[in-house]
Amino acid sequence: TTTMTSDPAPATKEASPATPPPTGTSPAWQWNKPYTRSSSFFVAVLSTAILAVGCAMIGYFLYLFSETDFSRETGKAIEADLANFREWHAYHGAAPLAGMLGERIRHASDQYFLLLDSSGNKLAGNLEAMPPEAGGQRGLFRFRLARAGGPEAALIAGVERFDNGDQLLVGRNIHALESARHRLLLLAKVCLGALILVIVGNFIISVFLVRQVNHIAAIAADIIDTGDLSHRIAPSTRWDDLGYLIRILNRMLSHIEQLVIGVKQVSDNIAHDLRTPLTRLQHRIESLPSDRPVSEAEQLALLNEAQSLLMMFNSLLRIAEMEAGNHALEIRETAIDRLVADIVELLEPLAAEKDIRLTTALTSRTGRTDRNLLFQALVNIVENAIKFTPPHGSIHVGVEERDGRSVIVVADSGPGIADQDKPLVFRRFYRTDASRHSSGYGLGLSLVNAIVRHLGAEIVLQDNPGSPTGQGLRVEILLA
Repeated sequence: TTTMTSDPAPATKEASPATPPPTGTSPAWQWNKPYTRSSSFFVAVLSTAILAVGCAMIGYFLYLFSETDFSRETGKAIEADLANFREWHAYHGAAPLAGMLGERIRHASDQYFLLLDSSGNKLAGNLEAMPPEAGGQRGLFRFRLARAGGPEAALIAGVERFDNGDQLLVGRNIHALESARHRLLLLAKVCLGALILVIVGNFIISVFLVRQVNHIAAIAADIIDTGDLSHRIAPSTRWDDLGYLIRILNRMLSHIEQLVIGVKQVSDNIAHDLRTPLTRLQHRIESLPSDRPVSEAEQLALLNEAQSLLMMFNSLLRIAEMEAGNHALEIRETAIDRLVADIVELLEPLAAEKDIRLTTALTSRTGRTDRNLLFQALVNIVENAIKFTPPHGSIHVGVEERDGRSVIVVADSGPGIADQDKPLVFRRFYRTDASRHSSGYGLGLSLVNAIVRHLGAEIVLQDNPGSPTGQGLRVEILLA
């Protein structure tokens, strides 16, 4: 029977502050990725280039719809109208021209006309008077026209003065074109500002990322060079992805450090605990008589010693297999109360040899678990309780329901485990003062803990004040 002293994961060590870069000449510490060779720099350049192309396209459209082009195209249209109206006036006179202007006004809301006779009287048009900007010269000019119930109109116009003294003004409203141009100019300014912000922001972000990556790489390189797993990466922020990555890396380093410490402790414990049985085996072999055959009792003693060592190594291998998750689980619906009853029936004779009273309180419970593994773990726990409970003591085994979970309880009236030892008894080869003079290697609870964790359950150690002696240990397994 494997004894029940054991080995949890060692207590988590507080993350030490980031170690400053060493002063040596290690090539790893001299590595510092240049900003211009980083992926962050290329992303910054790419995003800046894309935004710059967008700004260039907006600038191109601004050029196409520039004020000069607006004026040129509108002016050409006005000059063409003036030329047509001049010929019409020359051939037909003012009255037919007035009729034509009326038709144009009805069909074009953004065009303005004014036909005056030689005395300045209005003959036709949708303007009331010649604007002062017209002056006495020929050519195009601009003026603004207030309109009732609407926005002010911005006009480009031209005036034709006929030989008989008549005057014709032809104008077009470019307010919508000017508004579109102003919106494009505003958009161009916004894009230019955004481009500047993107350039500055990308530079700041990429420099920050490169510095953080270099810092992480430097700490990792120092750990590789020195083998010191106590180094930790100091996060400069806690809200970004790099801060989250650094916290995960620090947790991973802590876990690796504890695993390495655990391996070292196991190695030391194996070396220490193997010394006695191997020395005893060596002495027994050396003391064998050479002048007569080895008796059956001597052979049995040597065989038992070798089997004890083999059992220890098998337990270590099983613990390692469970902790690595390499043992295939055979999950099926299991009657938990029936399983516990079988274990009690199996071990009741062993308890009777020490006159220990074994009681049960089994609530009918079922659950999906690996029956064989759970059976092994419970056998270890109950055997351990029988081993450390003094004669005429008592052990209670029960199955309870708590918050929808099945809970298996083993409570004895033995010496119990001190509070300071409870977090340590799951370590391999760890033995309390009460168990140092008993048989076993201190692997029982290590194996139980590995099985329970592999099953996705929990194990809890508590005092058992309800025992007749006022002391004892209460072990609870909370199944998933």
